[in-house]
Amino acid sequence: MFGYRLFEDVRDTRRADMINAETHNETSGGFNVVWINPIKPNGSFQYYNLAYDINDYSIQEVVASANMSSMELCEIEMETWKGRLERRFKTRLDFDNFSSGGMSTKTYYKNFDEYGLDVRCNEYFDDGAVAMFIIWRSNDLWDAIQEYYDGF
Repeated sequence: MFGYRLFEDVRDTRRADMINAETHNETSGGFNVVWINPIKPNGSFQYYNLAYDINDYSIQEVVASANMSSMELCEIEMETWKGRLERRFKTRLDFDNFSSGGMSTKTYYKNFDEYGLDVRCNEYFDDGAVAMFIIWRSNDLWDAIQEYYDGF
């Protein structure tokens, strides 16, 4: 997605700023995040990052995000991306709507054997900001995130 594939070596991308890698903030360690200028950018998104395993440098997550002016506009964009992702991954995405951790989320998602995929709109309660995300994430990273939050 956006020119990247899960499980590829992040060092081969030549667009990842490895020197400024950050620890993945939703895990207890083992994964870093790098902000990128994607190989195939899309005008719907402002920010892109890759998460990778610090042991083998395999890409474990591709994320694209954008600030949105309203939840209504975000939902319109999300519907467009839902169709694109369903065609690309030859699947149907399921819908969920929930509030947790200071935000409300509307998402279309699908879990596969080795990874999960979702397009979502988050509205943050503290300032009313809205953001859209596409997240393509390995199950290994998802498990590490779940373990991190289970520790709270």
